[in-house]
Amino acid sequence: MREKQCRNGDLMENEKIENLLNLALDATPQEREKSVELDVGYDKEERTWEVIVKTGGDEAAVREALRAVSPEEAGQIRITNLSNEYMILVIPEALVEAVAALPLIEYMEKPKRLFFAVNNGKRASCINSLQRGSISGGGSSGTVENLTGKNVIVAVIDSGERVIVLSGKRWYNSGKSHDGEGNL
Repeated sequence: MREKQCRNGDLMENEKIENLLNLALDATPQEREKSVELDVGYDKEERTWEVIVKTGGDEAAVREALRAVSPEEAGQIRITNLSNEYMILVIPEALVEAVAALPLIEYMEKPKRLFFAVNNGKRASCINSLQRGSISGGGSSGTVENLTGKNVIVAVIDSGERVIVLSGKRWYNSGKSHDGEGNL
């Protein structure tokens, strides 16, 4: 279903699915495991993909469209509403292409790893030496407990309309508490 036929007869992939997700879907499980990026968003035990979608409707319309695609698996699909018609879906691997083909879905992509940016930020802010437990200068030198950020709460303020507070595996969005899987 992901492939379409071009005018010249060649096959092309579904243009609504991000290239990296297309590549991950085409890769074998062994290839995905070897890659740092291709396995992001895939749950091996549940055989599900976490994907970010841009939709042309609200959650009710998306749920109705998902029931039309696969009534027996629609209840297993988890939806987390974001803003501006973006949602995070956790869908069975076998349904990724069918869900992307829905007219209501405008674009689908997989989540990205952010550790590279985190490592660069830690290096630039000299936090690595603090996390290793050694400090010097400023009138004192010696060792300190490793600074990991454990039990630190971070708030991200988005245009004054929404506050998302990340705390462990739970996140809070506009006063509603979620467990990271879209469940209140």
